[in-house]
Amino acid sequence: MPSDRVVIFTDSPDNIQDIVQLLEFVGYDVSIESDVSTFLKNNNIQVVLVYYQLLKNAQEVVRYIKTTQSTKDIPVIVLIQEKNYVTLLELYQIGISDYIEFPIIDVELISKIALHIELKKNREKIESLYKELRESLDLASSLQTLMLPEPIEMCNGIWITSNYMPSQIVGGDIYDYFTVGEDVYLYTADISGHGVQSALLCSAVKSVIRSAAQRGLYISEVVNELQDSMKTVLGHNYVTGLFLKR
Repeated sequence: MPSDRVVIFTDSPDNIQDIVQLLEFVGYDVSIESDVSTFLKNNNIQVVLVYYQLLKNAQEVVRYIKTTQSTKDIPVIVLIQEKNYVTLLELYQIGISDYIEFPIIDVELISKIALHIELKKNREKIESLYKELRESLDLASSLQTLMLPEPIEMCNGIWITSNYMPSQIVGGDIYDYFTVGEDVYLYTADISGHGVQSALLCSAVKSVIRSAAQRGLYISEVVNELQDSMKTVLGHNYVTGLFLKR
């Protein structure tokens, strides 16, 4: 597994050699840069340290990193010789994650770097999970839309109009109508839960009801068959609905 990469921007590399050696000793992949414009060429950077003799110069480097789309989410820790609260406040407003004051304390340096790397990785995991969730919900929404009948249709002399408006992106709601010979079947139902699982269960409910109706069963028999067919796949979910036959 590759080491976490730490990049240090500085105009005084000789002043931070002890820091570089310490970070390399604990296992980080450390590189020193002087030109922030080459920053975008570096991949898989977990944290950036910034040390300049003048804190104002460090401020410009931080501003560049935090206003560049591909690097704005990388945590930045500023190393300072002495506290200047006005400039530090400006740095926090630009987006630094933390600062460390000289003389550098080994434990403080290592712990702060480890903390912000872990926070960055956790944020990336959350963003990845959120993206997967959105994709899952979009897929479920598409499945539900494909299963819906026409919004306006005449069925054996009966006009049926409908409008599907889920309260969330996707839900476990389903409605359907169809004809078997001279009979018109219509139902609206709700399956507990949300997401792809509920959308797939809606598809199963639709298939069972249509299959049972094709055999000319009474509506009560259709509902009983639905119960018998779905109880093994519903798990902790349940179906409630209104079922009609004319």
